[in-house]
Amino acid sequence: MLQVTREAQRLLENGWKACSHGQAVERHFTFKTFAKTWAFMDEVAAECKKQRHHPEWRNVYNKTHIRWTTHRPNGLSLKDTLMARFCDEAAKRHGELPLHDQPSQKPSTTDTRVSGVNGENGP
Repeated sequence: MLQVTREAQRLLENGWKACSHGQAVERHFTFKTFAKTWAFMDEVAAECKKQRHHPEWRNVYNKTHIRWTTHRPNGLSLKDTLMARFCDEAAKRHGELPLHDQPSQKPSTTDTRVSGVNGENGP
């Protein structure tokens, strides 16, 4: 549980937002073109298949929104945090636009709290 909380805290420091009362993390990724966005999503999808874990995500042209959570047992898991970190690394490889070059996003309903595994609150 403590490792999940530490990993989640690192994600929050790097642009991810806690949501669903700390049960998930989410982030927007923006790339220069649709092709770069699709290549990013393709790499993430391949890793999802290997890890047998998938995100909730949506794509519109050069933007992708990703949310990681675990449904059984419910909550944020170590797999979620590791896959979120994988997304960050893949985004760098595919040329994610720096935050100041991205159009502003509509605010999301987010939490600053991060729960531990299966809804247990972290420190």
